[in-house]
Amino acid sequence: MLYFEGLKNESYIFSDAIWSIKVCVSVIFLPYFIKLKTKQHWRTILLLNVSTGQTLTCGPYEYETPGGCCPMCPPGHWVYEDCTDLRTTHCKPCTEGTFMNHPTSRTRCYICKSCDEGSGLKMKTSCTIKSDTVCEPLEGFYCSDSRKDDCVEAKKHRRCEPGEYIREHGTSSTDTVCSTCSDGTFSDGTFTSCQKTQTVSEASHHTWTLQMFLVCYFKRRKIRHLISGKVSTVTMKHDHVYFIDIMVCFFIYLIFISNVLFQEP
Repeated sequence: MLYFEGLKNESYIFSDAIWSIKVCVSVIFLPYFIKLKTKQHWRTILLLNVSTGQTLTCGPYEYETPGGCCPMCPPGHWVYEDCTDLRTTHCKPCTEGTFMNHPTSRTRCYICKSCDEGSGLKMKTSCTIKSDTVCEPLEGFYCSDSRKDDCVEAKKHRRCEPGEYIREHGTSSTDTVCSTCSDGTFSDGTFTSCQKTQTVSEASHHTWTLQMFLVCYFKRRKIRHLISGKVSTVTMKHDHVYFIDIMVCFFIYLIFISNVLFQEP
């Protein structure tokens, strides 16, 4: 009987010892488990999830590293060093001639493009650390390939051929539109409308009336010289009669030329 009571007392002592050990372990490791709940140490939990087959999912402005998720660098910057438990991502600004137009995990910026005059392009907006160069067409060119406000490729405006007229002038975004002249009209390709074709008879009328004007003037001048006895070297400036001769002949010329211009086709 005394033997069993002794064993009972020993078991109580052993249980108390186990309980004491549990309390000590809890007290020692409690701060560590509390720290696991902080932002920095949640990454350790995420890595444990990865090792057990679960996927690591970063936020929309974060990127994945061997150590977990790090915040991306803002536009105009690039990643110099990934984040750690003690600090965030180390970013550096883009250098001259480079840019970054979105949040990034890249370790270098993009190189600014140039607008090639040989391709019919010129610079519209210069490059900054947050945006690339914007190009536009040169004068006499139109943009054949554009992306938003930027022209990627330009082509020269079409030149209308003889027998065609310019129906619509080319712009920076559209080509020249040409149309064919109708019968009885013509254009050398630079007109905005076709001109009426002049017939042989009309041309001869113009020539004849011009000749008639010159003959009229010089005949009247010769007659006046003979009558007045003046030599032909007398200038019009000193003889107002010559002005009357010109007006008379010019009036006759207008009568004939108007008859040609306004006659029925």
